[in-house]
Amino acid sequence: MKKVIVLTHEYYPYRGGIGMYCYNLFRHLPPERYKVITDQPMLEDTTSQVASLRLLSRLVRPRWRRGVRVLSRFIQEFRGELIFTPHILPLGIVANRLFQTKGIPYVISLHGLDIGLALQSKRALTIDILRSAKHIVVNSDATGRLVHALEIPTPLTTITPSLDAARLSVNGKTRAALDEHYRGNTVLLSVGRLVRRKGFELVIRALPDLLKRSPALRYCIVGSGPEEARLRSIIHELHLEKNVDIRTDVTDSELGAYYDRADLFVLPTFKIGSDVEGFGIVFLEAASFGLPIIAGDSFGEREALGSDENAILLSEVTHDAVRDAIQSLLADPRRAATLGENARRRLQTVPTWEQQAKKIESVCS
Repeated sequence: MKKVIVLTHEYYPYRGGIGMYCYNLFRHLPPERYKVITDQPMLEDTTSQVASLRLLSRLVRPRWRRGVRVLSRFIQEFRGELIFTPHILPLGIVANRLFQTKGIPYVISLHGLDIGLALQSKRALTIDILRSAKHIVVNSDATGRLVHALEIPTPLTTITPSLDAARLSVNGKTRAALDEHYRGNTVLLSVGRLVRRKGFELVIRALPDLLKRSPALRYCIVGSGPEEARLRSIIHELHLEKNVDIRTDVTDSELGAYYDRADLFVLPTFKIGSDVEGFGIVFLEAASFGLPIIAGDSFGEREALGSDENAILLSEVTHDAVRDAIQSLLADPRRAATLGENARRRLQTVPTWEQQAKKIESVCS
């Protein structure tokens, strides 16, 4: 394996999907073979593998030129032989310029939304970056199909996310607090960034009808993001303050307890233009707790969940469809339990992060 520089806007302990994807792939590799450069401020002490540096200029245009200068110096110090970046724009431009000027090869990692937006905003540049890459890594076959449609000859490998079970240990203190808070309740759980395509609003708007049959129902949303204020406004509009919780500050050490206390996991994801669910690690997390799952079926979700035997996958994500799916599982506990157990069993067929790391090691050789 070449000495790799991982060039990313996100990295652990940042909890975004791309940051966790890169972290879990590379942490299983020999530490002397890679370094991480991120412009994300470190939230806590981390290892010497990570350097936090400003990669984009705040004033000078184009902004990526600063990244070329910063990375050039870092390559010399580390003697880097290859760049890996999960951000085709703008960090893919940095990698491409260094390939053109210094001959440093690079690998582009794609996750669904990124390739769609890049093609919309800078199609010719995006295609050039992909054509010049040593390799393209995609997080799902659905993302891979977007690349194949471009008829680009660059080698492509699908490396799907896996489950980090150790991160989901159940914190006893948190679980006890949740037991007290939700005593006597049936709990619906969603976990994810608060953006529209995750479908939180649809679940909230389904609650008035669901509460007529299941008055003890409660909905817990774990996540943060730009939709928070609007979701809270809808909750207030529907007088659901006592029925819906939005928890924006749940830590990794607490998250497992939320899955463990929940009765049903619902995340009715859907496509909005280029904004898609590239895979959905949270579906693997919910499955590891045997939760019955309701999900959208808009892009990469089926690759995370397998088939309709393991979850309710909604081809059309509407208010009525979400409401009816939740009601069907509440009314049929045996079916709900079967779906949850099937999803848990399927995890045995999902490659581990260690296995996926061997793939990235091969790609970077």
